[in-house]
Amino acid sequence: MRLLPQRLLPPMLRRRTGDRGSAEIGVALVAAAVVAGSLVGTGVARTAVEVTDGVTWLADSPTGQVVEINPATLEPQSAALVGLPGQQLVLSQDRGRLVVANRATGALTSIDLATLLASGRRDATPGEAVTVLLDHGRAFLVDRGVGLVASIDPVTLATRGRVWLAPKGLRDATIDGKGSLWVASGDDALTRLTWSDASLTFTSEETHALARIGTTVRLVAHERGVTAVGPGTGAIVQVGTGHDLVSAAPQMRGVIAPAQSSSSTLVPVSVPGRDVVVLVRDGSRVSEVQTGALGCPSPGAPVELHGVVYVPCPTAGRVIRLGGDGSKAGPDILTGKGAPELVVDDGTLLVNVPGSTKGVRVSADGTTTSFVRFDETIKPADVDRDPAKEDKAAQEKARKDREGDRNRPHKDPPRYDPGSGGLPTSTPGGPRPTHTSTRTTTPSSSGSGSEDPPSAPTPAPRAPVITEARATGSGSASVTWTQPGPDATSYDVLVGGAVVTTVSGSTTSTTLTGLATGSTVQITVRGSFAGGRTAVSAPAAVTPAGAPAAPGASPSARPPAAAPRPRSRSPGTPPPTTAAPSPATPSPPTARTGRTPGAGRPARPASPCPATRERRRAGRSASRSPRPTPSAPVRPAPPRPR
Repeated sequence: MRLLPQRLLPPMLRRRTGDRGSAEIGVALVAAAVVAGSLVGTGVARTAVEVTDGVTWLADSPTGQVVEINPATLEPQSAALVGLPGQQLVLSQDRGRLVVANRATGALTSIDLATLLASGRRDATPGEAVTVLLDHGRAFLVDRGVGLVASIDPVTLATRGRVWLAPKGLRDATIDGKGSLWVASGDDALTRLTWSDASLTFTSEETHALARIGTTVRLVAHERGVTAVGPGTGAIVQVGTGHDLVSAAPQMRGVIAPAQSSSSTLVPVSVPGRDVVVLVRDGSRVSEVQTGALGCPSPGAPVELHGVVYVPCPTAGRVIRLGGDGSKAGPDILTGKGAPELVVDDGTLLVNVPGSTKGVRVSADGTTTSFVRFDETIKPADVDRDPAKEDKAAQEKARKDREGDRNRPHKDPPRYDPGSGGLPTSTPGGPRPTHTSTRTTTPSSSGSGSEDPPSAPTPAPRAPVITEARATGSGSASVTWTQPGPDATSYDVLVGGAVVTTVSGSTTSTTLTGLATGSTVQITVRGSFAGGRTAVSAPAAVTPAGAPAAPGASPSARPPAAAPRPRSRSPGTPPPTTAAPSPATPSPPTARTGRTPGAGRPARPASPCPATRERRRAGRSASRSPRPTPSAPVRPAPPRPR
């Protein structure tokens, strides 16, 4: 960089003779504060993991968290808890590392973004006096409260080598795009420093006088060089940009909020107390924009991006856009409640509103997109957790899961008790189940199925409820039911505990034929679901009327229904015979209903021969325990006298 000769520079920019160099830490009190009192060791290895710079971290001071946003998907990916709710957090990010400055406590925390673990901590001066500058893997600590600039390890935050001290105080410091460190000291000097990793010292490359700029100086970094502004005098000095400037802005008085960095051809500075934004253009022209008239009182620190100045309006819930000439450069960006903060990442502007769930991304062409900046479902990581214990616990859990899968016995599906109200009662080989489960059945060669173990708990289906059951004719009955809750895939209708028919899940009534006439039968219904079967419904008693017709008899000449059979008979009593059905009689039932206590035997197609009948009767008589017959008839008691 070529500089003008000393005699051609204004007095405030003339180079000072002598090299201030790298000051040794000669004062014991300062040395104790810098080296001994400021470091908090963590024991973490000095190894940084390189990650792609494709994510942006935003501070959420109301919750004490920092949130990771993926600019490609505009979604929060992770979060870390680094402070208490309400503490102001300031972030610096570079090459897979995040340094968080807690303005309330002065604590500095370095976080490895690959693991979300704190790799180093350091105590510094609370408030806005401390700034951490990250540049291409290097880290510098600027502490205006102590008046020093230190090179620190970005992983552990420990001081490296010698510290540069400003005997008369440090007003501000920044780093430009070329990696040069610019420092404004209390003796009205602007110095460019370079750091040597070989000698671990700072070297003063050039020094410029800043006379008459005032006791307060703020620096704005450019790709090359800086702009120094003095709010006490309104002075503006631009150095090292190739078109050095000395000017003034009358409205730039009091507290100012300059841009952190910008192009050297457009430098914005906000003056909140006067509702003004000062624009320094092309190194020679200075203009003042009244933002109060544009709906932006008390403007915040602006950002210059692609020739447009974005000015946050904390009290108005918006961000206004200004061109280089001070005119409106586009519609306002509404942010709602909260003070918006502007973050630039890879040529994209992100409007962060701490405490809000939404943010706004501004592309290079000026288009805006809303995104979710805070998701309550994302659990913030504890940056102070012990990774060794965490890994050991995860490995132990995985080992137990594998052993459990290997040793888990095969269980049959839950059995349902008709009186349990639809809940499973017991499972062979296991404890009482409390839920039904979805199973996949694979048919085997024998026709049975093998069922997978339960996959997910689901509520047990309830048993159907029979609403009507009545006899409809000779040997037939109709039954109607309802299914509480969702419909079943199919229903089984049972007579005497045996399934006689199955209907689809859309059918809730059916007619049964081939039932024993003149005898009371018990009808129940159960539903089938993907997760199993329900309990059977409460039984409904039906007595089908009529009797099979005799051979050659017409339906109108059929005898009345026979009375129910007695529960038992004596060995000498011959069994009743059943005539063979005529072609006009209905076919016998296809499924054998079994025998229900108190109900009659189903009719047979034809009577066996007398010899067969005698053998069957003899076998039944031998298997029964007949009641003893009285030796003499029981005489009735005489009537009572009146």
